[in-house]
Amino acid sequence: MNLALVSFYILLLFLPSQLGRHFFPNFSLVSGVISDYLIPVFYFTDFLIILTIFLYILENWHNWLRPKYSSWAILILTVLIYLFFNSTVIASNKWVAVYKMVKIAEFILLGHVVYRLKPKLLSVLSVLSICTVYSSVLSVWQFVSQKSVGGLFYWLGERTFSSNTPGIAVFSLNGQLILRSYATFPHPNVLGGFLAILLPAFLFLLINRKKMKIEMRGYYWFLFALTLGIVSLVLTFSRAAWIITLLGFFLVVMQKKKVDLLNILKNKNLVLFLFYTLMFLSVFTLLVFPQGEKIIGGKSWSQRAVLDKTALVLTLQHPLLGIGLNNFVVQAHSVINNYSDIYLLQPVHNFYLLILVETGLIGFAIFLLFIDLVLDWSIKSGLIVLIIELLLFSLGFFDHYLFTLQQGQLFFTIFTSLALIPRKI
Repeated sequence: MNLALVSFYILLLFLPSQLGRHFFPNFSLVSGVISDYLIPVFYFTDFLIILTIFLYILENWHNWLRPKYSSWAILILTVLIYLFFNSTVIASNKWVAVYKMVKIAEFILLGHVVYRLKPKLLSVLSVLSICTVYSSVLSVWQFVSQKSVGGLFYWLGERTFSSNTPGIAVFSLNGQLILRSYATFPHPNVLGGFLAILLPAFLFLLINRKKMKIEMRGYYWFLFALTLGIVSLVLTFSRAAWIITLLGFFLVVMQKKKVDLLNILKNKNLVLFLFYTLMFLSVFTLLVFPQGEKIIGGKSWSQRAVLDKTALVLTLQHPLLGIGLNNFVVQAHSVINNYSDIYLLQPVHNFYLLILVETGLIGFAIFLLFIDLVLDWSIKSGLIVLIIELLLFSLGFFDHYLFTLQQGQLFFTIFTSLALIPRKI
């Protein structure tokens, strides 16, 4: 029995959980206020990550003692050296930067182990379908009761809240504030992003049941997970997640219509052109179209625009090396005038802009090289993996959690690692 692989599947099962031990050192304070993004946390999933890595090394210690030099090994070594310099020399708050560097090293190790374990994609999606079902049940329950459920779900990391809790995510319906569904995730947008990647993947499995060799009971299970997941997705009221899900469904249906989607997407120059164009638009649309506030309602548009502008100002001040890992929240107060708005005590809501401002043009160029390599390998891994990667990278246009929050980092690490494994599907 491959114990490391068993441990990995258990990790997948608890991926939505945010159960953990929080620490509150002085370096996590910004203007006298504790920032959730600077607090060191040891999650239960961290324990499972460490256990998976340990078991893999224990079972394959002879392979780890043999040095292997490849483009990936050189890239990873370059990244770690640069991040060490970035954390210990550049960052103004070095402790939060070092903590972030340790987390990145942890996920790089996990990614390497996932790649070596070569888990079956269908098995991964099967375990994540279980996560989808229990997260969706909880999210519907929360929406109906308009508060957290508690009990067993508390031990999965569900926070205690209601629609009246200060700072909780709500939407207004006829003047009444309605709670958006969280499940065990730290925000409805993260739950929405989780579902936005998995639901198109489930649809792909259903459409290609025979090719994927899925039995009828498996077919009905994925259909159940897809249906329940769509309900949960709606209740998150995450517009970005809705857009990404519809994009995923469109790509899957295109494949069903006998369109040679994989051959079209093999034109990497076209894909990268669209990717960079959308990356540019995701940053500057907020700044040049202030009327977006009237379209989406609330303060979300203007607040995100303030964070975007702040990131661009800090990037211009520190273009080459950036401001240091995990230091955006620390440095933003020097640019933002009204820092009393608690919403602004968080990273800029753009994955790519956040990497640019914190690691500079050097770090950003390395990351773009990483994306280029992942897309290359995704094509070899088959259409379903390529669609998942495109959706995953698209999520970064709308939020930061793929780089800042445990569940997002786990999801990003696992699926980019799976993309490096050649498959026939």
